[in-house]
Amino acid sequence: MAWVGKADEWFHKATKGTPNAKYLAYICAQAGDDCYFGMGDRLRGIELMVRAAVASKRVLLVDIPHPIPFTKFFTPAEIDWSMGDIKVPWDAAWWMGEGRVARLQSNEALGEANKFVAVQGHGEIHILPIVGGPDITWLGLPAHCTFHALFLPSPQVEKKINELQTHLGVLPPARFLAIHLRLGGLIGEFQRVYRYDPVEAVRHSLRCARKLASDFGGISDTFVVITDSMELKNLILEGALTNTTTTRVIPAYSAVDGSIKGFNEHILPEQEHINTIADMGVMASATCLIADFGSGFSTHARLWGGPTLWHDSNPCFKSTLECIQEGGGGIGTEALRT
Repeated sequence: MAWVGKADEWFHKATKGTPNAKYLAYICAQAGDDCYFGMGDRLRGIELMVRAAVASKRVLLVDIPHPIPFTKFFTPAEIDWSMGDIKVPWDAAWWMGEGRVARLQSNEALGEANKFVAVQGHGEIHILPIVGGPDITWLGLPAHCTFHALFLPSPQVEKKINELQTHLGVLPPARFLAIHLRLGGLIGEFQRVYRYDPVEAVRHSLRCARKLASDFGGISDTFVVITDSMELKNLILEGALTNTTTTRVIPAYSAVDGSIKGFNEHILPEQEHINTIADMGVMASATCLIADFGSGFSTHARLWGGPTLWHDSNPCFKSTLECIQEGGGGIGTEALRT
């Protein structure tokens, strides 16, 4: 990932905070339509913006205060996207949609005279090529390295991950399989997800997990289920599903902090949001993963994790969609669209 070092050399260390610096800011500064998205979407958006920043030789900034400051989830790694003491005059910034950013040709396309360019969106087009920017595929080594060049888990998230791993009995170097089931039910989510029948998803994912663990070898026969469904969590905690365990985390949707009109009943303690990201960290520490198809949460757990999760050959990975289709089950129309 030579471009990461060049990006830092070109502008992050050299010009950040200087009078001549130009900035590309990815923001979710106020609750609104373009901020109604989860953590996976926000991470995708930042990954798109860093490529645009490289192409235009601008300093990347990230300003996401909702539901809690983004730096309480992740802090900058090699590439420093923190706001620091920089004050962005949002009323004077040149605003553009992320769709336009993804088609940049040059710094002129960003308006070379504009000191601040602000972008608000949710990363749906993050894998499109940017002329002059690094080429990053959906998964694989470049995407993995980009994630780690941008993000470090915050101390609060690291502490909670350790607590969850200890409770589950999967502290490193434990070899275990995790299953992510995005069934809908996050606190504050404004639209229920329906990608497939929940019963079929659970049944076929467990069947898949047993085969994947057996084929890979040396994997614990107790699977860790990460889900946004409290119904499923409670069934597992009550012992209704054999050879499974789960975290005692109440899943929270990162778009909601109580300030969005209509969701004031969902004001959540800061720790609940941190716990939800710690669930992603537990998945990232797995040796094998059944990932929820189409979920940015699953995708970033893979990028965060080790090579058995993100490597192009996917030696110990399957998607819920593959599991359901192999088992002859049905899927929802949203899975087909995704």
